[in-house]
Amino acid sequence: MLFQVRYVTDWHFFELFVFVFLGVCGGIYGAMFIKASKYWATTFRRNKLVKSHPVWELAFVALITGLVSYWNRYVRLAVSELLFELASPCSANPSENSGLCPKPEEIPGTIIYLLIALALKSFLTYATFYPPFFLPLTLNSVITFGTKVPAGVYVPTMVIGGIMGHAVGLTVEYTYYQFPESAVFASCGSNTPGKCVVPGVYAMVCAGAVMCGVTRLSVTLAVILFELTGSLDHVLPFSLAVLVSKWTADAIEPLSIYVSLAARFSRPFSVNGISTRTF
Repeated sequence: MLFQVRYVTDWHFFELFVFVFLGVCGGIYGAMFIKASKYWATTFRRNKLVKSHPVWELAFVALITGLVSYWNRYVRLAVSELLFELASPCSANPSENSGLCPKPEEIPGTIIYLLIALALKSFLTYATFYPPFFLPLTLNSVITFGTKVPAGVYVPTMVIGGIMGHAVGLTVEYTYYQFPESAVFASCGSNTPGKCVVPGVYAMVCAGAVMCGVTRLSVTLAVILFELTGSLDHVLPFSLAVLVSKWTADAIEPLSIYVSLAARFSRPFSVNGISTRTF
């Protein structure tokens, strides 16, 4: 498998609301990805120059990716390494840490750095040249998804979700540092923040939510996340976020990225009783 992490700390009740929030964010993000992909394919790729010279499009994407990604570490890292770092839990022994483990006073700066990486990854994973009534989304997967080279959508969308989820997890951890006596964190007891809030879990939950919003995988995706963590304790958070993401994405965009492609190329297929020939 791509990587594997182990979570030894169980989740707490208050985190369920955050996992639902991440599911909603993942569903919205995935649905907007599909809409952006449709828009990009029906505008930019209809240009005669691009259709006649696909290598130029690849050169443009490679140039923009290199220029934008170089100066931010989390954008420059290989996606598998980045996802592993985002999902890894922190250890009491600093020498054993392979993930993002900032000190309490460093958390706000790390969150800002992650949000910048999220914005850059979003720009490099969806199409920003979008009508103003849509959220300003994303260029690498929308643009590369359909180019003349193999460019998958699974891991890039999981990385986007991982960055988003880890930033949210750090926010919850920082809140615990600031208000340890709050009733919200009563279930944590006398645990240290590292044992009460594990940002890596949020990264995995949101990674699955965003991927579900794009592909509409449900049970399969929950099993994949379980296999990556090997923890039965986190099956409920994974399943909850995936289901919420699917419901949210279905409400905004009924077709997955693959069904959308089948409809675009007039492939005979039907989903929920709707034939793609009608699109």
